[in-house]
Amino acid sequence: MTVLDFVKSKAKFHSDMTYNLPKKSFIMDPCQCTVAGIYIIMHNFNILKVGKAEGKYGLQGRLSSYTHDLTKRVNDKSVQLFERVMMGPLKDKTLQVYTYQVPAQKIMIEGYELQSHYARSLEYILSKQAMDEGHFMLLSGQH
Repeated sequence: MTVLDFVKSKAKFHSDMTYNLPKKSFIMDPCQCTVAGIYIIMHNFNILKVGKAEGKYGLQGRLSSYTHDLTKRVNDKSVQLFERVMMGPLKDKTLQVYTYQVPAQKIMIEGYELQSHYARSLEYILSKQAMDEGHFMLLSGQH
C-alpha cells in the first residue's frame, strides 16, 4: 500500500491549514483528539510531512503547537522551515491535515504495567516510504 493509499483509506481528514505569516504559524481547526497518533500534511495529494504525536495530549497537543504564535522562536529550525516553504513554493496555498490514531498499548513486564507507544515507529516508516515514493516532504525536517 502506498502512503497516499494509506491516507485515503485509513486516515481521517482533520482540517484545511493555511500559513499565518504575522505569527509564523498555521491556522487550522482545533483538534479534540487526545489519543497518540500520526498526522499527515498534504497539498494536492502530495505529502509534505508525516509527524507523530505521543505527548500527554496526543494529536490535540501536537496540532495545537502549529497554531501558537511562534514569532519569539526565531532560531527554531522548524519555524524557519515553515516560513521558507510557506512563503516560497507553497505561498498562498491551502494544505490539508489528516490524522490517524495510534493508541498506546499496555504491556506487562516483570509485573509492571507499562505503556508502549507505536506512533513514532509508524511515523518513521511512513516518512521514509513517502520520500521513497517521490513525495516532496517540504515541511519535514528530515528532507
